[in-house]
Amino acid sequence: MTALAELVSRFARIVTEHRGRDLADWITGARAAPVPELDPFSRGIDRCRHCGERKETIICMAMIKIDAV
Repeated sequence: MTALAELVSRFARIVTEHRGRDLADWITGARAAPVPELDPFSRGIDRCRHCGERKETIICMAMIKIDAV
């Protein structure tokens, strides 16, 4: 659970502080962590990292949520 809590906390900081440049490192850490439930989410984010405008990113994030369900 500690790994999951740390990853969620890091992701929240990346999103709230608009630090998209840190997503690649977060994805690497998520894939290396013993939390297989994050795999679909991290794959979705990796597919959407190219989104540059906020509107596109929000749409991409909504698609990730749908994929993970």
